[in-house]
Amino acid sequence: MGKDVLPLLLMVVVQLGYAGTAIISKLVMDEGMDPYVHLSYRQILATISIAPFAYFFERKTRPKLTPFTLFLIFLCSVLGVTAMQMTCIIGLKNSTATITTAMANLIPANTFLLALICRVMGSIVIVIGLYSFLWGKKKDMNDITVHVKEEESKEKKQLTNFDSELQLSKNSDVYSNSR
Repeated sequence: MGKDVLPLLLMVVVQLGYAGTAIISKLVMDEGMDPYVHLSYRQILATISIAPFAYFFERKTRPKLTPFTLFLIFLCSVLGVTAMQMTCIIGLKNSTATITTAMANLIPANTFLLALICRVMGSIVIVIGLYSFLWGKKKDMNDITVHVKEEESKEKKQLTNFDSELQLSKNSDVYSNSR
């Protein structure tokens, strides 16, 4: 029974932590703290509290930090965590802690909608690219066919001329043999 209840208790503790953070953030901003400063303090406090654990527990297994990896970490932190927290804190400043806590549950649904929109847009871009590529190829092939048809018509004219000359020469041979 103890192991079955532990995940439930941890989920309740996490939700209480979210609610407590929203209430404290609302109180602090009602007193006059700027949301950008509040977000900066949150990020600094989170870094100071988590960095030692990451350093000691992950120092032997962490991959090399290349400039590209650092760029990806920066991009994910700015676009992912910071942007989400910024919108949450600005929403908290303009509404109540209850609404902000309830809106946090919509993050998976918003992520799904964003992924769906990106997939549809990607499919449209691929279809347009494929169509323009094939249309360009078809145009090039039409140019080739025109040249081939022109060459065929020249060859037909030459063959026609040659046939008529051959016919004339046969007629003249027949005519000269009959004399």
